[in-house]
Amino acid sequence: GFDFEVLPFTASGKLEAGLVFCGYGISFPGALGSHASWDDFAGKDMAGKIAVVIEGSPVVGGVQFKESLWQKIYTAKQKGASGILVLSDKKRGYLLPYASARTSSRIPGFKLALASFENFQPGMSKAIAAYRDGEGFDLDLKGKVRLTLEVNKKRGEARNVIAMIPGNNKALADEYVVLGGHYDHLGKGGEGSLELGSGHGKIHNGADDNASGIAVLIEVARKLRERKKLGRSLLLIAFSGEELGLLGSHHFVAEPSVPVSSITSMVNLDMVGRSKNNYVAVLSAGSSEVFAKILADIDPAASVSLSDSSIGSSDHQSFLANKIPAVHFFSGTHSDYHRASDDFEKLNYQGMQRIGTTVLKLVERLSNLPERPAFVALKPTKKLTAKSSGARPYVGTIPDYVEGDNGVKLSGITPGSPADKAGMKAGDILVRLNGKKIDDIYDFTNILRELLPGQKISVKVLRAGKELELKLLVGQR
Repeated sequence: GFDFEVLPFTASGKLEAGLVFCGYGISFPGALGSHASWDDFAGKDMAGKIAVVIEGSPVVGGVQFKESLWQKIYTAKQKGASGILVLSDKKRGYLLPYASARTSSRIPGFKLALASFENFQPGMSKAIAAYRDGEGFDLDLKGKVRLTLEVNKKRGEARNVIAMIPGNNKALADEYVVLGGHYDHLGKGGEGSLELGSGHGKIHNGADDNASGIAVLIEVARKLRERKKLGRSLLLIAFSGEELGLLGSHHFVAEPSVPVSSITSMVNLDMVGRSKNNYVAVLSAGSSEVFAKILADIDPAASVSLSDSSIGSSDHQSFLANKIPAVHFFSGTHSDYHRASDDFEKLNYQGMQRIGTTVLKLVERLSNLPERPAFVALKPTKKLTAKSSGARPYVGTIPDYVEGDNGVKLSGITPGSPADKAGMKAGDILVRLNGKKIDDIYDFTNILRELLPGQKISVKVLRAGKELELKLLVGQR
């Protein structure tokens, strides 16, 4: 608690190895577009070594670059390090413990107080101060360090909560409209929290994210049951595990309570409690032409802004991946997002009521359409020009965020994307990208951001148990 803490995303292990100082622990060619880069591992042989890195991130191209802790850990792993030490040079005192992580980089790692590390390496504080000032680092770390770490993995059970309102039209009642939203949040902080120190121990009530969505869902369901105007049946689903990667909705479409083929459309409510001027965004509205037509016809109580794209990741994505038309109602992000300050007194209840009235009218119309809505694959978002400093690599895969240990399963591929043109398919398990091994979603994310638009790379996937090598031209967005 004072000298060291265990890092998240690390693993059980016992090793004795030499140390290599790796600055901030960042390796990012083409950082912030193509105008700058940063590589703390250049020219360093990390095989079998322990990477020693410092907290924080440098200024790159005049902009403060921000690197997360998990990215530093996974970068050290990719560079061949057998372990990692993160030095904290803040004023000596209690080191905030990190919450656990649901996946592992497979290397042991600790956070150390710099004052304690100085007992082993005198002069380290002065050398790090010089490094931060851009004077380089020439202190040779002597000796070896023995790391011993045992991580115990705990698993729990989460539950979706499902109810049904039967349809009144015998010809349509065997088909379903889904109205859903997630009811899980971040508990007492940890992975996903944007509080200082991951908000460890602070209750995150998640009033907007997503008590607001569940409250609207329950109220809409109550009124729809009273009105008795549903043609198709309505499935009401409160998903769990959304914050961990759409686990609940993914499980539902994989092991549904009704045949997936009988689900005609889905309406998702996630963060609908902070509406300003009655505004609400309806995302992925382009997944079927009927959404725009209905919303234009019903005189919505809320001020609706339609978007063909699907910003962010919420439970509607699991339905889109199964070619089910789906929309996501979203009133916008705010400074309390994923913080303990997201509480009930900050909600706009009148705005929620207006959004609920709009959702009620939409669901009722969807349930009574004579024909089921036709699915339209969403196109990639508009690409940036090559001259843009914000150009980012784009592949077009839709990963399955369920925990994996030997690759990343793809739940979908964006039509017309680089991945689609390369021949990648939903159900493929991605095991290598640009020659680098992928164990889990964090490996994939870390490798993906190193790619450059226009770069030609190799991709290896497992399909029906056989390994295939594909060629992919990285796009940009």
